Amino acid sequence: MLTYKTDTISLRFVEPRAPRGQVRQRGLSIQANAPRSGIPPARDIRIVPVSPLESVNEAQITITITGDSAEVHQPFTVQFDPLVPRETIIKQTLEEDREYQLKLYPGALVSIYGETNDTTIIPFRIRAKTTYGTFSADLSGYEGSTVVQLLDSRENLVMERSLVSPGRAVFQFVENGNYRLKVIYDEDGNGVWTPGDFLKGRQPEKVSYFPEIIEIKSNWDLVQDWSIEVMNVKSDSLRTRVVPRR
Repeated sequence: MLTYKTDTISLRFVEPRAPRGQVRQRGLSIQANAPRSGIPPARDIRIVPVSPLESVNEAQITITITGDSAEVHQPFTVQFDPLVPRETIIKQTLEEDREYQLKLYPGALVSIYGETNDTTIIPFRIRAKTTYGTFSADLSGYEGSTVVQLLDSRENLVMERSLVSPGRAVFQFVENGNYRLKVIYDEDGNGVWTPGDFLKGRQPEKVSYFPEIIEIKSNWDLVQDWSIEVMNVKSDSLRTRVVPRR
């Protein structure tokens, strides 16, 4: 016969180390998409605490120029979306090629658990537009909704644009490097690739790749014509080759 009883158990644990790039505070821990390498002009700075937010106090947030003894506050606006409670958006139009400090004073962020941040300073730099390239793809040969994706050499998504073809997909502030170009024939118009469904008798949405590697350089404005009439195309030169083990 099974019987149940209640007992007291004591547990000990060690708080995990903060991931790289995360600012560990005694109160509310914070992450920001502001790498040391810098961010493009006018890009939103996203503040993501570890806990969902209850409120944001814009008066407790400032942006100043690094090394400015007068600490003149730079213009910005704050957006807090209750539907995305773990994200605060700092919209800015700061001067290029300068270094700044984003400061969050105590009480700037308050989580749904009552946690609040300590004084947090996040240094960042606005890079010059000339350090990036611009790439445009002029689509033709197909009429309908598409999603055009710019991929790195490992086919990780870098940027994407939704548009109705024929039309132009423009990618701004692209880092130097080699990229691949992919188009999704967005038949249902939902802005993403839709897989097949056997029970519904639905085929997956078709895709195609531009047959060549796209090289983007700083301060370049590259425009590429691309006929996407033929679907499900990927040249052999773009296919990943697996080297067998010896």
